Order: sequence, then structure tokens, then C-alpha cells
Amino acid sequence: MISVDEIEKTIGDWLKPLPHLPNIWRKWLAKNIWWIVLVCVILSAIGALTLFNSVFITLPFIFTTTSYLHHYSWLNHDIFWVFSSLVSLSFTVITLVVSAMAISSLKSMKKNGWSLLLLGLVINGASVIVGIIIKFNILNFIPNIVFAVIGFAFTAYLLYEIRSYFKVEAKVIKKK
Repeated sequence: MISVDEIEKTIGDWLKPLPHLPNIWRKWLAKNIWWIVLVCVILSAIGALTLFNSVFITLPFIFTTTSYLHHYSWLNHDIFWVFSSLVSLSFTVITLVVSAMAISSLKSMKKNGWSLLLLGLVINGASVIVGIIIKFNILNFIPNIVFAVIGFAFTAYLLYEIRSYFKVEAKVIKKK
């Protein structure tokens, strides 16, 4: 199994030749990333609750029409929509929990918080790829992949620009 450290090294190697942001921007972003993540977590939680609500409100209607209209093709589309929404919801909740766990460490400028953000980015990237595959459409497959790669690369670039500001905590060994 690939560890977060291996993922960190691999993505770091990809981003190494890119130019850096000015130091003042990097420092500002590193000091303020915790509340940016907090706002994103709150907005994602609202979105997840909305998606949860819409899925579970429409389920009774879908299942009641299933017994009467099982031969209509649009019905398969509705059940497929529920499935893809549940997959999206599960990825959103996982990413939300990982990001929420990172907030206090980010506020303290600890490397653990940065690593959790990286893990959230990788989970979000996997979510986008799975979503593109589940909702496969030949007309927008390539644009979806291109925008997913651009979004992942931009977020990874910003995350790696602030990596040096987050320090690993030294473990204190107590002697008896």
C-alpha cells in the first residue's frame, strides 16, 4: 500500500521544476490555510447535507414508481442517479472528515495537518475520477479529465508551495 509520504515525494518531484510564488504570498497562505479549510469544510458539509436530503427524499418516489413503471427506460436513469449520488456523497463525507481533522494541526502549523490536506486532495482526485467513470459520457469525457487534472495540479501546486512552513513535531521521550 502506498503511504502518504510516498505520494508526497512523487507529487513533489512533479512540481519541483515549477516557479514559486512570492514568499509573502506563501507565508500568508500558510498562516491562513486553516480558516480557508474551515470555510471549505462548512460549505462541503452544507453541500453533503443537501445531497443527502435530495437523495433520500427522492428514493421513495423512485421505488414506488419502480413497481408500476418498471419497463420505462427513464427509471433506470433515476436509480443510476441515486447510485452515483451515493458514491459522490460517500467520497464527500470522507474528504470532509479528513479536512476537518486537519484544521487544528494547520492552525498550529504542524506537518500532520499538511499531510491530511494532501490525503484529502488525493481522495478528492479519486472521487473525481470515479465520478467521471460512473457518469461516462463520450461527449464530455475528455473535457472532464482535462479539468480534473488542471484542478488537481493547481491545488497540489498551492499545497506544495506552503509545505516548508509546516514542521514535524519532535517526540519528547520521558525518562523515569
